[in-house]
Amino acid sequence: MSTEEGVEALCRAAHVSVPGDLRDDDTAVKLVQRLGGLALALVQAGSYCYRISSTTILYFSFLDYLALLEVEEALLDDPTMSTLDDYGKSVYATLNISYEQLPEVTRQFLHMAAYFHHSDIALLMLTTAVDNDFHWDKMERHKRPPSYQEARHGLSDLLKPPTRATILRLHDIVFSLQSFSLVTPTMSPTSVLLRFHPIVHSWARTKLPVEPNSHFRQMATQVVAGCCNEALYRLHPILVPHIYVIIDRHDVLHPNDRVAFQWLLRDQGDYRLAETLADEQVAHMIGEFGERHNFTAAAIGNLAVVHARQGRWEEAIDGLKHATILSEQLVGADHPTTLSLAENLAQTYEKQGALDEAERWYKELMKRWRDAAGEEDLRTLLLMGSLSRVYGKNGKFQEAESLSLYVIATMSDLLEENDPILLRERSNLGNLYLQNNHHEEAELIHRESIPLFKTTLGETNPVTSAAGGMLAVTLLQQERWEEAEPLLVDALKNSRRMFGDEHPETMRFMDGLATVYVQIGRYGEAEELMEDLLKLRTSTAGPHHEDTIIAMHDLASMYRRHEKFDKCVELASKCLIVAERVKGEQADLTLKTLGLLGQAYTIMKDWKNANSTYTILLVRQRRKYGPSVTVGDTILYLSKVCFEDNQLADGLNLLTEAMDLAEQLEGCEDPGLPDFYQQLVYMLHQIPGALSKIS
Repeated sequence: MSTEEGVEALCRAAHVSVPGDLRDDDTAVKLVQRLGGLALALVQAGSYCYRISSTTILYFSFLDYLALLEVEEALLDDPTMSTLDDYGKSVYATLNISYEQLPEVTRQFLHMAAYFHHSDIALLMLTTAVDNDFHWDKMERHKRPPSYQEARHGLSDLLKPPTRATILRLHDIVFSLQSFSLVTPTMSPTSVLLRFHPIVHSWARTKLPVEPNSHFRQMATQVVAGCCNEALYRLHPILVPHIYVIIDRHDVLHPNDRVAFQWLLRDQGDYRLAETLADEQVAHMIGEFGERHNFTAAAIGNLAVVHARQGRWEEAIDGLKHATILSEQLVGADHPTTLSLAENLAQTYEKQGALDEAERWYKELMKRWRDAAGEEDLRTLLLMGSLSRVYGKNGKFQEAESLSLYVIATMSDLLEENDPILLRERSNLGNLYLQNNHHEEAELIHRESIPLFKTTLGETNPVTSAAGGMLAVTLLQQERWEEAEPLLVDALKNSRRMFGDEHPETMRFMDGLATVYVQIGRYGEAEELMEDLLKLRTSTAGPHHEDTIIAMHDLASMYRRHEKFDKCVELASKCLIVAERVKGEQADLTLKTLGLLGQAYTIMKDWKNANSTYTILLVRQRRKYGPSVTVGDTILYLSKVCFEDNQLADGLNLLTEAMDLAEQLEGCEDPGLPDFYQQLVYMLHQIPGALSKIS
């Protein structure tokens, strides 16, 4: 900034009047020039002068600060600071001067904060640490080293002094940091958040004592790990950046902390890092306890759940089966670990689409919990909700709706209105209505749920993203393309960030968005998405999977719309070969692909290939459907090709057959019948002399 702007910033931070003429305050100009006009350094200098002047009987002038700065900059010429440029040295010099005036307790807090992320340090994290007496390992799977108890004592001395309430101690610390412009507090719906400037945060790490720095690292780790539980769901999005920093600066995490971080990252959608931590945990458990131990079974189950979240169903089911059987053998069928693993297995069966298996497991688990804890126990209700969801997917709508409404009504008496558990059950009811084409009810529930999910779980949470996606699907089914498009764009963006391109959820949103683009005429964007989707389907599911074949058909159809007929024919021909081999000659997908090829050949005026394709299609449709509108439509397509290719006799024979079929179909309830009649009449009037020749 300019000298004038620098002097103004300096004076405002020092709470002194800005001189009308810079010549009236030569020392302010010199200090600005000495600090290179750097805003952060100037604010530090001004804040320091104000702080010292307001807490002592002496006025601390800019000239006094210049003298201090000269000494501090000489110290920064030390070879250990050689990586700092002039900007860094100026800022670090002003920060070092401020550091000397901080109370010891504030310095201790600054040392611990150096192991957090520089922004969104929630005071609720710290008060939670106090409430838990700085100890929160739910299961003593691993003994803690002596440094753990040392960190507990350090946190207690810092945050829980015997003569002052925690909230007042935190107020003192924040006030001290803020008075030197070292931190900026902001309010969120959840907590007061502290934000350090990245340079201030980087500087704070240089102030860590050499020997006990692991002590402060352990303190920060314990604070974050202690918030990795369901009750603090509002904090979870805020914790993720702190976990990244802690993992990056830890050589080896303690197994208990690793479990806590893996759980939260999985909940927040970072499956790649969650899988890495889960893999490390399995290896650690096997190394310490052996393969046949209940702790090892639990670790294998946790890894399998991460696989399930990534859509890796076979790995997930194999892992959960192994873990469940192992746990049952070691500690019994009713042990909490065994029950938890069995529930995860049921959920994985459900997501994979093995609904009968899922229903069987949920019923068994629900019976066990109900017998042990009662009908209105929260775990029993959650299992009822899961069973309701499976009923809906399995076509048992009435049973599903009745059970879901009971679960929601009972949970409403037990939980707060915006509790994520209750919100998820309501969202599941919306999905149930959507599956059964009750669009108005589904849309109402999803529209009400989304803002509540955003408030309680955060906009980036996988559950929030899924809720937005389900509303988009609801609008898609009602052909409200323009309304669905922005929702699908957001859902796809979030799914890519959380799950990666290869996750089933991401590919589902790609497919939905491509459908919207087709319907609103944005063929270029639709084609690009479909090409990406086909590559992903092929790499993840393989070239012979049904999803891959559908993606091939849809892209070939897009090429036809986009008038890229050569590409359409090439891809549709490949699709037909795979579909016949995998699905069979009379499968719906095979017949659709034949129809697409026939259309492309017709548009290209390749009458020979069009004729042979429609002839094959007609033979297969007659065999599968018998007299039907579908068969009638193909007869008309083939007759048109015959007339265009001057095969008049064949064309007339086909029209005769179409008229006979129209008489047979009279009175049937097929919604396509009026269009068939209309096309038949049109053909009869378009072909010269057709009516007289047929009669």
